[in-house]
Order: sequence, then structure tokens, then C-alpha cells
Amino acid sequence: MSPLARALAFLGIFLAGLAPPAAGAAPPFRGGERLVYQVRWLGIHVLTTRLEVEGPVDWQGGKVFRYRLRLNSAGLLHRLYPVRDSAVSLAAAESLASRRTDIRQREGFRYRSHKWFVFGKGHVLFGREDREPVRHEAPEGVLDALTALYKIRSQALKPGAETELAVFDRRRTRRVRVRVTQAERIDSLWGPVQTLRIEPEFIQDDSLNRKGRAWIWVTDDDARVPVRIESKTFVGSLVAHLVETGGLRGGPLAAAPKREPSAWQPVTRIVSEEADGASEKLKQLLNKKPKKD
Repeated sequence: MSPLARALAFLGIFLAGLAPPAAGAAPPFRGGERLVYQVRWLGIHVLTTRLEVEGPVDWQGGKVFRYRLRLNSAGLLHRLYPVRDSAVSLAAAESLASRRTDIRQREGFRYRSHKWFVFGKGHVLFGREDREPVRHEAPEGVLDALTALYKIRSQALKPGAETELAVFDRRRTRRVRVRVTQAERIDSLWGPVQTLRIEPEFIQDDSLNRKGRAWIWVTDDDARVPVRIESKTFVGSLVAHLVETGGLRGGPLAAAPKREPSAWQPVTRIVSEEADGASEKLKQLLNKKPKKD
């Protein structure tokens, strides 16, 4: 997976395991929900991400939600290094626990990949094309990245909450500390939105913390929709802005945006961008309009 695609796809691993919801409470999302994000790198639109929910549907004698992620390159990046990644995760309808994940990657002009994970009791089975599946020991309740992104929305969130969770990432289980640091009003295409800022941190793995940090803003309401996701990686800052919604149960984000992405400049920023020579030259290159064929 390309650095940009991996950074976005795995932001979700930080988002789970906080205080449980009230017993019997329905999840704040439903089948038909759609969230679209514009991803900017060094301030330039490079990726578009679409998240969709289906179900509950029948699967192996039970009910599951089907989550879909599509990640497509945009602009000049698409011409230089096209990305067409997708992931499908199945989660138990009642517990929202991971059951299976399939990841398909189409990156560059040659790289193609299909891999899958099946979550069992005390283990995760990892498979890929033309290879025998490999069994990895894992604690009960370990989550995949995409399922975690939705499970957080069923949790009771409030400033000061902190917990630890287990995430299966890159064929091993990692421990992540998750903190809800503060309530914050941020700008969006829908106007000012009241949010909660979530900050994750890998436990006993400073190398991963140095390679990438993340901040996530979710709406401070029953829907808890991720409005903004910001990550600092070794390739620069990566910011995902919510630009389109569909199928929400309600709330201010259920309506059409009040502004167009091209006419909007977000003002909230945690990650500082160093305007070094290399970054500036890259930004100038990507801002150039491609010549007509």
C-alpha cells in the first residue's frame, strides 16, 4: 500500500474501546449511510475517500454490518501514481466486533493485491492470493481498522475519557491508548460544528508514534460523525475533510453543505507544516495543471 493510502486506511485503528453505550442502544449509523472525504496532502487534494454502510445482512448464520471503504487518487497524483484501493469489513450487528476484512489494492500501473483477515476466538487468520493462510494469535475482541472506525461511534464519549485497546495491524496485535482530550468548535463545509477531539498513541512503540500521529474530530452529538481526520506522517501532513454525506439519521450534517470545497479554507490545524525547500518544490509541482494530451 502506498504511504498516503496506508496512512488514511489505518487512521481508524485508533478509534475504539471507549466507554460502552447504554444496553440495547441502537448504533448511530444505519444501512445506506455514506460519508465522503477530500484528503489533502501539503494542502493539495490528492485522494477522495468514500465510506458506506450496508445492512444488517445475513452472514454465516448471523447478522452483520458491511462497511465499505473506497480510496481513489485525484489530480496530478492520479496521473503519476494512480490509487484504487478498497476494503470491505464485516462486523457483528449486535457487538460490532470484527468478523472478516477483505482488502484489494490497485496502486501504480502494476501493483495488484488481495488479502483477507478472518477473526476467530483468540486468533486472526490472514490470507492472500496464491499463499496458504497463516494463523496469528490475538486477544479476544481485537479489531480491524475499518470496523474500529464505526465502533467508536457507538461509544459514550466525553472529554477526559481514556482507555486502551487491541488492534490487529500489519500481522500483529498492537496496544493503543485513546484519549478524548477536549470539546472543540471547528469550521466545516456545513459551518461551525461542535466536536470532540480524539488523540491516539501507540503504547511502548515510540518508533510508530514518531512516524505518524493522528487527531480525529467527531461531532459532539448522538451521531458522532468524523468531520476531520489529521495525521502527521513521514511524507508530510495528511488531512481528511468531510465534504458529502448521505443516509444520516439526522443532525446538521444530514443537509447539503453550505459551501463548496474549492471555496473553503479550513482554519483549524494541529499539525504544523514545515515550509522547507523540498516540500515547497513538491507543492509547486503538484499544483501545476497537466498538459493536454
